[in-house]
Amino acid sequence: MKIWIRQEKGFTLVEVLIALLIVSIAFSAILFAVNQNVRNQIHLEEKIAAAWVAEDIIARAQIGLLTANNGVQNCLNKDWRWQLRTKSTQIASVQEIEVTIQDVRNNTVLVSTGYVGTKSAR
Repeated sequence: MKIWIRQEKGFTLVEVLIALLIVSIAFSAILFAVNQNVRNQIHLEEKIAAAWVAEDIIARAQIGLLTANNGVQNCLNKDWRWQLRTKSTQIASVQEIEVTIQDVRNNTVLVSTGYVGTKSAR
């Protein structure tokens, strides 16, 4: 008489659940890393756009095209508020100019400094 031993192939329910748990933890870690990367990318984009606006304001102040001490400028399809402050330096013919760049929520994104010759130096 032959005895048939039944050998089942496949995974048990517990093994499948443990495998799903491991995969879900791995996907969560990947999703978190991608989310952080996107946030960093947005932050860097904002810093670069703010730096471009500040450089433009400083350049316009240096060549005498700036008529106001504050305003709004569009860069990368966003409006950036800027404010210009002048300070005297140890050299009478040179002024320090400080440009503060803010986003639309009035959060300061960047403060940049440049120098400009006064009218007596030109």
